[in-house]
Amino acid sequence: MNNSLTPKLSVAVPLACLYMTPSIALAHEAWKVKSSVTVTTSHFADSLIMNNQRGIGLRLSGEKNEHWGFTAGLQSTRIGMTSIAPVSTQNQNNWLLSGFAFAQPSTLSGRWTFQIDTHKVSNDAKQTNTSDVHVTAPQIAWASYSLPLKVDFSYADSHYANTTTIRQTSASIAYGFHEAKEWLQVRSYAVNNLEPSNAFGKSSTHAFDIKLTHFLSSDFRWIPASLMLGLERGKKIYVVDMDSQTVHNMPMLNEGGENISATWKLSSKSNLNMQLSTTRYYAEPPHHFTLNTISAQISTIW
Repeated sequence: MNNSLTPKLSVAVPLACLYMTPSIALAHEAWKVKSSVTVTTSHFADSLIMNNQRGIGLRLSGEKNEHWGFTAGLQSTRIGMTSIAPVSTQNQNNWLLSGFAFAQPSTLSGRWTFQIDTHKVSNDAKQTNTSDVHVTAPQIAWASYSLPLKVDFSYADSHYANTTTIRQTSASIAYGFHEAKEWLQVRSYAVNNLEPSNAFGKSSTHAFDIKLTHFLSSDFRWIPASLMLGLERGKKIYVVDMDSQTVHNMPMLNEGGENISATWKLSSKSNLNMQLSTTRYYAEPPHHFTLNTISAQISTIW
């Protein structure tokens, strides 16, 4: 489910977004406000329980005087189940509230970002611990002013019913090449303190994601402003995606995947992002299956 299964949108390197995103002032206050709407449709191939998935997400972000800001979001997802499932549909809501602040020490040529995300996940699944999930995820990031370089480190505490707190560490490095027209980001994930009985016998999982983003310039509107290729490798379960700020709360082991996305500039204030992704999973009853997803996101700066 989204946020358990939703593809990662707007995950082109955050530093590049920092340099390329236009700004706008509301009234006489130095507020930058951005909203987005995301729609997803997915199909489960070879799944014994799940058939398809539909989702819609809304987000609103605000930034004051380039000093601090917030993000609030809601993702609603509906899963259509197969005929052997005890219910025909399953519904889930994922709430996000995030706050962040910037610092620019004179001793370092760059900007620090201090961020803390909080998540609440609820669904109508019966006799599982996937509902009423609470997550707290602080993150610290540094973006260089002299080099096309960004690094970050994050930690997450995930609280599920009737189980110990799941602890996650994640770190990434992103670097720009060819005058920052290409960006390569590598992110690692380590999920620890798992209860083997709830995680297919695993007490921890390790994985990494690779994203390569290419920025284009063209006078033709139908040519994307950027293209991104992504790879997921390793194994992940109950993971918190720090790029897309989503929680993967379902008891399904992510065994890797691939994705491709493109972003078009609709106007000076609006973008359209389209993504195709395929992700491989393992779940109970014991079987492997694939989730194929198409998603679209429109974001607007006010």
